[in-house]
Amino acid sequence: MTASDERAAAGNPRAGSSAPMRRRGVPRERVGAQRTVRPGGFLLVDGPPGSGKRTALLDWAERTGVAVGPPEGTNTSDPGVVAIRLHGDATDLERVRTVQRTWPHAVVALLSTSGWPGAFGESGLSPDAVISGSELQFTVREVVAWAHRLGLELDEAAAAAIHHSTGGLALAVARSVRAAAQAGEVTEAGLAQGCTAAVDHLLGSLPAAADTLLLTGRADPLSTAAMGALWACGPGTGTLRTLRTSGLIAERDGAGSLSLPQGYRDALRQAAEPRRDDLRAALARALQTLLQRGLLTDAITLGRVEPTLLHEALAPHWEHLTEVPVTVLLPALEHADARDPRIALAAARAWADRTHAGHTGALPKDVVDRAHALLGRAAEYEGENVRLMVRMLRATLDRATGDYEQAEREHALLAATTSGFGPVPAAVHLHAGLSALAVDHLPEAAHRFSVAQVRAREGGAPRLAHQAEDLETLMGTVLDDPTLWWRRSADRTHREGTHESITARAVALLDAVLRLDVSVTQALDPHIPAATSVQEPLALGLLHVQAEALGLSMLHRAAEALDGVLGVRAALAPRALSPFERRLLETTHAELLVLNDRAEEGLELLDQLVISDELGGRANAVLHLARARALLALGHNDDVVVELDAVVQSFSGRGGRFIVWSQVMLAVAHYARGCTAKGDHSLEAAFVAGERSVLLFPFARLGLDTLTVLLGRAEQLDLDDVVRTYVDRLTQAHGDLVALSYGANPLSTREQVLLEQLVHTGRMRELARTLHVTENTVKSQLRAVYRKLGATNRATALRMARQRRLLP
Repeated sequence: MTASDERAAAGNPRAGSSAPMRRRGVPRERVGAQRTVRPGGFLLVDGPPGSGKRTALLDWAERTGVAVGPPEGTNTSDPGVVAIRLHGDATDLERVRTVQRTWPHAVVALLSTSGWPGAFGESGLSPDAVISGSELQFTVREVVAWAHRLGLELDEAAAAAIHHSTGGLALAVARSVRAAAQAGEVTEAGLAQGCTAAVDHLLGSLPAAADTLLLTGRADPLSTAAMGALWACGPGTGTLRTLRTSGLIAERDGAGSLSLPQGYRDALRQAAEPRRDDLRAALARALQTLLQRGLLTDAITLGRVEPTLLHEALAPHWEHLTEVPVTVLLPALEHADARDPRIALAAARAWADRTHAGHTGALPKDVVDRAHALLGRAAEYEGENVRLMVRMLRATLDRATGDYEQAEREHALLAATTSGFGPVPAAVHLHAGLSALAVDHLPEAAHRFSVAQVRAREGGAPRLAHQAEDLETLMGTVLDDPTLWWRRSADRTHREGTHESITARAVALLDAVLRLDVSVTQALDPHIPAATSVQEPLALGLLHVQAEALGLSMLHRAAEALDGVLGVRAALAPRALSPFERRLLETTHAELLVLNDRAEEGLELLDQLVISDELGGRANAVLHLARARALLALGHNDDVVVELDAVVQSFSGRGGRFIVWSQVMLAVAHYARGCTAKGDHSLEAAFVAGERSVLLFPFARLGLDTLTVLLGRAEQLDLDDVVRTYVDRLTQAHGDLVALSYGANPLSTREQVLLEQLVHTGRMRELARTLHVTENTVKSQLRAVYRKLGATNRATALRMARQRRLLP
């Protein structure tokens, strides 16, 4: 048995006296409560240096009625508890065996900074009880109590400041409280004094972990994986586990990452300054470990205090730096034009490449100029992928400045000559697709996005694969090709729960709108983005605007949508729009004018767009449909039929949004013209096409009143079971839209009474007599009930009321 163990058994760490171990800290009743240890068993007290392990042991011993060391005033050689401070080396097991032989009935209390030693487990030893983790961490109330013992009355806010700065570690709390007691209040200097003392004790007690502690303190919060990797390549994960269970290294502010308390980080950064040169080697090793594991963002977080060293480590990984959010990467690559050309290229991508993580998609002129300057530096590097990326980004900048044709030619050439898998080939095909979109080559864009998916997925770039999939799905919606979008909608919410990219959001919003999913659309909270954030290429940005406008319209917020589009128009006024961009903007604007009872203005806007064979079937169909919508609102039903005949002929048998929307408007126009049979034929065709395409929105696009009439008419049609099930889903969605308009219970008290009487009879005379009103009053109230429930007759009204739980 070593001299230190003999002193610990006697309770005095400084001399080999027989006095019991003395308490240094404040007693805490909750520490070690209800822990029992058999005679000769083990109690593990696990915590970082300065966490109050000795005080915790004394508290436990006092509650269990055993003495730590020889009882005072006796000469017994058999103490109740023997405390051994573990060194973390091969001598620990031998020391424990010696204590067991010397005092076989004594409880052996092991004071550890790295948990239960692995060698002990291999020897068949295990603890009977453990005191660790949050038990050793002071609570805010315990800080208040300790201050009170020292004659200082702290309110909970002041005690919380101490707790936040120190992490509740006993030594830091003790020094901070004493400093506050001396000053009469909690001060920044006192908190710094407490944390500095605790850090000095940590570094002195854990010399093998000193470099790792200093690196951890200098870094901002790190991911759980990065923190584990950092400590695994240093002193080992046992110490990290103890620091985590004690709450010293923990998730803070709900950010999902790990860090030390702010006071410790400040003290460690101060302690690291004199050792900065010595830490460079440790930092270099840590950066390589994180980069090899793909933890790029954490590597930047850890290494940004040494920019030169960080750039040297990042340069070989430039292809993968697009996975780091722009807001993290760009500050770390400041002055990159004066360093490795690959770092200059990574900075250029962060500015100019919309496929980069965290990129807004906007490319104003100052960003274009900055990216060009960085690309000039990057072009000096001799490497195939670097040269390829430089050409790709220069073509992207051409597209951002309006030279769409040149960008499309260059990107198409690069895509045709680029082989292999990975982030660079995937990005080339993605940008080739975006340039094809900019010049209205939508089928080519969809193809490029499909290829990009494969290149990214097979090359280990899942984020790029998801972007490509979102873009291809969006193209499917624009092209009105159900095979490209609706089959993918099932797993989209699972994969893109947060809708990280704007395109993913647009796809999710369109999916919810087309299915008339009110709850999902409300959760996405559609809004027209500020004009300054309209994305590049502009055509894609306008498609996003269109998606938001549809969402707002579905939620009966068409006036808000119109204001947003007017703001976008004003911002884009100085720009020369391509024919495709102009069609996107004008058709969106025109429909919103119609929805805001300004159909004549909408039609005038559409009259400026020319329908011609050169545009192709899809573009012409968009214009025909937009014109038909305005004409229908104006009551020009014969003209509606003429406009839509061409669309029906072009898309007959295909299904999709165009054919459903055409048949819905034809049905309404035919009914208005008195052609009931033709109206029924068109309505049935719309139901069949809608069911095949999983589309509900076209039926609601003309407003709630029209949808109510169409659903009422559906009851008269001879529909098969599959289509009837589809109509039932549409009826349910209709109820959700009505509830959105009128609230959960839209009925007045009198209307509710009438509804309840409607269960028993539909005869006006009986209802009037029962309610003591005139028949005209019943008819007026009944029309209001039908309107608010989205019904056209008694049976539908009762069904809708039961669905909304207005009736039992």
